[in-house]
Amino acid sequence: MAPRAEPQAMLLRCTEQTLSRLYFGFDTPDGPVTDAAWLTFVQGDITPRVPSGFTLLAARGLWRGEDGASHQEESRVLEVVGRDDAAHRQALVEIVARYKTVFRQESVLVTQSPIRACL
Repeated sequence: MAPRAEPQAMLLRCTEQTLSRLYFGFDTPDGPVTDAAWLTFVQGDITPRVPSGFTLLAARGLWRGEDGASHQEESRVLEVVGRDDAAHRQALVEIVARYKTVFRQESVLVTQSPIRACL
């Protein structure tokens, strides 16, 4: 028996993309990042740089600071799917720099993976 042909409307359009994840720790020298401060950052610093959309996840992380001690803290993960081009990379660099400045952070972890994104 021949495989059943799928209606054209059921076929997914897939492209090679990059999944970028940015990990933002919420412990700062001034205390935890508040919900209001995070929302202001998302609206003012992330949204304008990633206008095509993104996903935010609440998380809890453990990391070793420059002082050598392990720290556990609330965090947020920003996921962005897009082309790995100069504009995408620049947007991520700007988001990281702003977060480190605004919330006095040592670092923001960034990971990138090639993916096949389908709509």
